Amino acid sequence: MVKIFGFHRLWGLCTCICLQVLTVLCNVAEKGPAYCQRLWPGPLLSSLLDTLAFSDTEVVGQSLELLQLLFLYQPGAAQAFLQQSGLQALQRHEEVAQLQDRVHALQQTALHG
Repeated sequence: MVKIFGFHRLWGLCTCICLQVLTVLCNVAEKGPAYCQRLWPGPLLSSLLDTLAFSDTEVVGQSLELLQLLFLYQPGAAQAFLQQSGLQALQRHEEVAQLQDRVHALQQTALHG
């Protein structure tokens, strides 16, 4: 299993570190289902929901990308996202021009698969 437990503690330290951690996790997730399976389950979803509270559009955008990959490759991720109030976390970014399309796409994926 990929050890992400320490990563999520770094996210609150600095936007730069958070962005780097998210980039690494996206690179792992992009490798496909077997790699996503190693990221899931665990503290990743709650940590990603925490990053959706950030105001930095790069961090939020990278979080949205990772969520999209998890929804694609990990069947239970979208359901867990919905159960943990993920749609409410996304609402904050619906009006941010740089994020609108990705927020809408993630909402649709979470709701309709």
